[in-house]
Amino acid sequence: MRAASAIISEAFGSGGAQSRTVVRNPRVLLLATQVFSTNGGVPVYMRRLIEVFAGYVEQQDGQSGVVALERVGATSSAAAGSHKGVYLLRGAPVKPAYIQAAFRVAWEMRPHLVVAGHVGLAPVAWLLQQAHLARQFAVVLHGTEAWRRCDWTDRAAARDAAALVATTRYTAEAFARHNGTSPKRMRIIPLGLEERETGKPAARQRTARDPLRVLAVSRLSSADPYKGIDTLIEAVARLEGRRLPAIRLEIAGTGDDQPRLQALAQSLGAGHCIQFHGAVSDEQLRELYAGCDVFALPSKGEGFGIVFLEAMRFGKPCIGGNHGGVPEVIDHGVNGILVEHGNIGQLVNALADLAASPARTAELGRNARDKVAAHYLFPAFASNWHRFLDDLFGISHTTATTTIAS
Repeated sequence: MRAASAIISEAFGSGGAQSRTVVRNPRVLLLATQVFSTNGGVPVYMRRLIEVFAGYVEQQDGQSGVVALERVGATSSAAAGSHKGVYLLRGAPVKPAYIQAAFRVAWEMRPHLVVAGHVGLAPVAWLLQQAHLARQFAVVLHGTEAWRRCDWTDRAAARDAAALVATTRYTAEAFARHNGTSPKRMRIIPLGLEERETGKPAARQRTARDPLRVLAVSRLSSADPYKGIDTLIEAVARLEGRRLPAIRLEIAGTGDDQPRLQALAQSLGAGHCIQFHGAVSDEQLRELYAGCDVFALPSKGEGFGIVFLEAMRFGKPCIGGNHGGVPEVIDHGVNGILVEHGNIGQLVNALADLAASPARTAELGRNARDKVAAHYLFPAFASNWHRFLDDLFGISHTTATTTIAS
């Protein structure tokens, strides 16, 4: 499968960039949902965008700004303070207050481009354009919110956008199919991790006699049954029941479904080999990634799955659901294993195979680490966004691009 970072549309088609006049000193305004208070895929993508826009406009002698829709606490205020031009909406994140804040910032900036960081903010960007406070706007599509027919206001606004950016090809095609937009208007720009040193695998050389240490990182919410944590617990219980190979499962994350999942582990007789860590710090999470042998999240609802990239950065093979955007990150049999959501048998077999073959586990882990280094670090992310912005602002570049349309 081709790397998602290489799949970029060649043109915007009939609904694309409205003018090829070159924009000098560009001004870019980002409309975002939560940015600094959580570490999910969407907030991380928004933080990377803030960095990209700041660097881009600095090169072009322009200006960038951000209106973030989130409850402001000490952590998010401190994080935002390190970035210029960030306006955090204080108080409860309600849309009328957000629209007012966006209009206020746009009035001061008069942006050439507004980027709606979530499809739910597309109507706000559209309103700014209609009020002649912005020349054009683009919309970023992430995951499950874009895999269905959206609210008519979101859908209508997205159709008027200069272009749509999706984190995976799957999301681009699903949105186009359900919302009447052309795939040719899409740019595929996957997330890029910070360009810090790639995590190193644990020094221990595992043998087939050692327990297979499996890590899962997820919200444990009753509203998110698609994550497949209960399926993973059942698979571990079946393997532990065989007594060979030994297996240990560690689960990082918390939520209202944690008591049920803990009770499930106990009822299956696997409570002794499953540890619930609850909420963990960033440092603790890095230690868990470094100390595991395999990362597993057999989900069916991941638009991208930043946790897979984080595990792969540490040289860990991943077991993921063969759904959504995950198959664009995990290459089956190369850097991990894909299973069908809810198929406990496939999950048991995948875990058993890795437990029985430390050499294969290590090989998949090396391939995973190499893929992150080649395609999913910040330089590739920034380069794709810079090229996209160049196109919208009429700035020529010579890099060839390809279409996502078949």
